[in-house]
Amino acid sequence: MTNRAAPLNLLAIAIVTAFSAVAIGQDVPQIEEIAVVGRFVPDEKRATSSVSNVVGQEQFQRSGDSNIAEGLKRVSGLSTVGGKFVYVRGLGERYSTTLLNGAILPSPEPLNRVVPLDLFPTAVLDSVLVQKTYSAQFPSEFGGGVLQLRTKKSTDEFFWNITTAAAVQQDVSFNNGFTSSGGSKSWLGYDDDYRGLPNALEQATANGQELRRESQFLGSGGFSPEELQVIGRSINNDYTADRESLPADFKFATSLGNSHELNDDGARISYLAAINYSNSWDTNEIERNNYRTSNAGLEIGDDLEFVGTEHSVDMSSFFTAGIDFSANHNIRTTSMMLRMTDDTVSETSGNLAEEDFIRLTQLEWVERELFSNQIQGDHYFPDFNELVVNWRYSKVKAERDSPDDRVYRYDQEPDGNFRFSTRADGNVRRFSVLDDDAEDFAVDLTMAFYGAMNSIITTKAGYVHTEKQRDSEVRRYSFFDQGSLAFNEDLLALPLEQILAPQNIDPDGFELREFTRPTDNYDAINESDAFYAEVEVNIDDRYRINLGARQEDFKQNVRTFDLFRDVEVNAAQSSGDILPAFTGTYT
Repeated sequence: MTNRAAPLNLLAIAIVTAFSAVAIGQDVPQIEEIAVVGRFVPDEKRATSSVSNVVGQEQFQRSGDSNIAEGLKRVSGLSTVGGKFVYVRGLGERYSTTLLNGAILPSPEPLNRVVPLDLFPTAVLDSVLVQKTYSAQFPSEFGGGVLQLRTKKSTDEFFWNITTAAAVQQDVSFNNGFTSSGGSKSWLGYDDDYRGLPNALEQATANGQELRRESQFLGSGGFSPEELQVIGRSINNDYTADRESLPADFKFATSLGNSHELNDDGARISYLAAINYSNSWDTNEIERNNYRTSNAGLEIGDDLEFVGTEHSVDMSSFFTAGIDFSANHNIRTTSMMLRMTDDTVSETSGNLAEEDFIRLTQLEWVERELFSNQIQGDHYFPDFNELVVNWRYSKVKAERDSPDDRVYRYDQEPDGNFRFSTRADGNVRRFSVLDDDAEDFAVDLTMAFYGAMNSIITTKAGYVHTEKQRDSEVRRYSFFDQGSLAFNEDLLALPLEQILAPQNIDPDGFELREFTRPTDNYDAINESDAFYAEVEVNIDDRYRINLGARQEDFKQNVRTFDLFRDVEVNAAQSSGDILPAFTGTYT
């Protein structure tokens, strides 16, 4: 059965719609023209033949990232490990190269070549270029990618910003966590010698002198038991990790900038300064299980639980000033100080393979600093095939200081009580210092030519000279058991402050000795000279071909030495290579 009313309904709707359209057309004027006004924003990523990403200040502000390591987690192909090292395409941090305004950065980490990126607050940077394909203008250390950090340059008008923030973290703020005692400047991230070497120990170990007992037969070559007793009693007897409610996080930042016209020809000076401070807390709980195979199948080896609290104090200051002689010529200087202090207190407990239940406590204070001073110039000569001359000189220093890193261990005995371990690694006090300096000079020349098929040929050439020097020193001390007092089970069950009380630092109790390893100390020198040239052909903004080569002469020497004996191992390396590069893109 069909519905005959349906065609009539459709006809009525069409008639009503037609009359409505005529009525509306009589009341509403016709629009003759629509004008859309826009602004061209250059896309650096599209303007290059390399595979790259650019993360700008707007993206950092929108995501709320406090440092560069956090911001780069959102870039495809990049990941952050340990909250500070960037991995490109899954490769280790040693395969990425970090540059600051074109200059190679030294690292404050003794076992890493690259600088940890959590040192850099987003407030001092204008953008970050992440390039994943090699080009001749970058150092040969390129493996997985280059991270080019670019600091802010200038401002067109006066501004002064002050911001403060307080944050509460779930399961951290106002919950109990580990804390340790410190000096009056701990809130600024400075130790003020609370954890420093006492005078007696500093004098005894000056000039590479080893802290050890004198020979019983020769009566020389070390310190007498009485002298070691005095030195041992002078060291700070602070081991207990306290537990208390953790405060909320706090941040403060202020920045100021302005510019001034010098004459009617466009000359002007500008400056920009910023100070940032952050005080934060974090708590980590980690289960660490290691397994091994046996005839019975898969068996657990280590079954450990890690609980730690990290108190971080970050401070940074940034200042840049420049003079623009005209629209085509300017010189700028930039100074930056980055400082991060981590006060970590942790406790690891559980079963070690083939051992009883243990409890390992560590109190670690690490100060990391990076000082950078740069001067650079940009000059544009439009009458000489749009010649651009860029030059720079930079001097960067990275430091790491970890005073009095304390690690001690208690073992659970068959009676169920925990007793202080008197084994050699049962208590360790480590003092380490690292200095890494880098000096860099470079000049770049760029010219443009126009050819057939609406093509633009851009040529680029440059020279870079880099010198780097690193020195690392570690000293290790431990209280050795010497007499019957050190084996008193009732004493060993007490807190460590009572076990190593001054009256127990005795030839019949405990004695401070040094066990610095022969591989703990090293220095290194690195020097390189590089020339590069590259040509990019851009055809109708659709085809891009980049061809270049880099000649790099490289010399490096690493010396690992025994601090107390005339024994050292030298590893020297030198090379002179030509490194070609080619990329092509179509858009």
